Amino acid sequence: MMTQAEYARRRGCSRNAVNKAIKAGKISLVDRLIDEAEADAAWERNRDPRQESKIAAGASEAVSAYDSSHTEPPPAGDGLALTVARTRHEVAKARRAELGVKELEHKLIDGDQAEAAWAGMIKSARQKALLLPSELGPKVAVETDPVQCTEIIRTGIFAMLTELAEYRPD
Repeated sequence: MMTQAEYARRRGCSRNAVNKAIKAGKISLVDRLIDEAEADAAWERNRDPRQESKIAAGASEAVSAYDSSHTEPPPAGDGLALTVARTRHEVAKARRAELGVKELEHKLIDGDQAEAAWAGMIKSARQKALLLPSELGPKVAVETDPVQCTEIIRTGIFAMLTELAEYRPD
């Protein structure tokens, strides 16, 4: 059993966050104290998966700090190696889950598909631009008014760009 302040420190969050969880009925008190195991289970059941916990953020920072300050792995006997390995594993799991959510929300696209679509659009633009002189040449050749020539070219380019704007990869 521990106080709200002790639980907040252990949890890596603010005392205010613990207090809010208690007021919302997400964590229960026993004689104004928190049962750590019960509160942890309740916290995990009730937490918003879209929010990164301060513990995960701190763990990520800790691993980065350790990695940048040490060139070799920690000695096996001091327990730090296991802690660092576990932290790396949890950070990787969190990142993988975040990518999965983004993919489900259609905010993430496959790089190969994007590259293929872009290459298709560039190829289509090139083909249309190369055809422009043969399409517009005869129309411009019969005109003697420079303003009309400019308008024919402008209309042709606009039509080509409109067609490209409507391009949809297969």
